[in-house]
Amino acid sequence: FLPDSIDINGQVAPQKRYRGIYLVVLYNSQLELSGRFKGLNAEALNVPEEDLLWKDALFTVGITDMKGIEEAIPVRINDTTYQFGPGTVTNDILASGASFPIQLPEEASSTIDFSFRLNLNGSTSLYFTPFGKATAVNIQSSWPDPSFEGAFLPDERSVSGEGFTASWKVLQLNRNYPQQG
Repeated sequence: FLPDSIDINGQVAPQKRYRGIYLVVLYNSQLELSGRFKGLNAEALNVPEEDLLWKDALFTVGITDMKGIEEAIPVRINDTTYQFGPGTVTNDILASGASFPIQLPEEASSTIDFSFRLNLNGSTSLYFTPFGKATAVNIQSSWPDPSFEGAFLPDERSVSGEGFTASWKVLQLNRNYPQQG
């Protein structure tokens, strides 16, 4: 199932480099991600709660280009720290990324809070998929010429010669896939 809320705050630092005579712009992003799972509605899944495999749960984050990861990614879930490992178990939703096994509380109504930092390098673009029931993204950068692409344009943005700030809020109702099930 997907989180009830996801908050992403980040700084993106551009770097100009040359490949031969061609200018290439690379970036380093320092992202802080946090969110919450507010319990699972097993009844909506049409699965008896006793058939849910709590001990086989996985926490997964999608990362398109794993080469851009700069350092280990510890994630805090409630009062426990875990480490992401490479890969996803299934390619149904996320083609690549990082994950780890987590034993969830057997009460479907339990709230699970999570947070982690992601230091990610890239070269073409930086995208976020709105998997939360409410997904909020706030990005700041010194890059003066951003190009906002994708299905959702920023709700607010400020662009100047010194950089930009942009924020998005996407709700479950704005996308074409369910929160769970």
